[in-house]
Amino acid sequence: KWIIIDEVIPLLHSIPSREPAVLMAILGIIKVAMTSTKSGGIPREILATRVIPFLVPISIETSLNLNQFNAYMSTIKDMLQTVEIEQRKKLEQLSQQAANAPIVPIGPSTKDMSFDQKSTSMVSSQKI
Repeated sequence: KWIIIDEVIPLLHSIPSREPAVLMAILGIIKVAMTSTKSGGIPREILATRVIPFLVPISIETSLNLNQFNAYMSTIKDMLQTVEIEQRKKLEQLSQQAANAPIVPIGPSTKDMSFDQKSTSMVSSQKI
């Protein structure tokens, strides 16, 4: 997985050619990396920050024909869906953890507070 992230993706970024065959090879390599069961695919963070921003400008290269453009769009949509599903799952987990976490009061407790009878303000009996 880390070889893909640390070596392959930066290598693909460095390819200067914008010939359709090269662009389709880039797309093919990324698709294999996404579906690789050994590596667990490309993490959502990498898809969102490095792969999708790299592929979108390539997808509008004028050298691509309609079928090639459609292949790029299909892959980008799949990546966006992966990011959406994984991020939603992560946020749901965090939400459940927050709901199950004990509530910890912040600041002085009410036992450390006294009320001034002449005013409506609270005065802390703790020394700061």
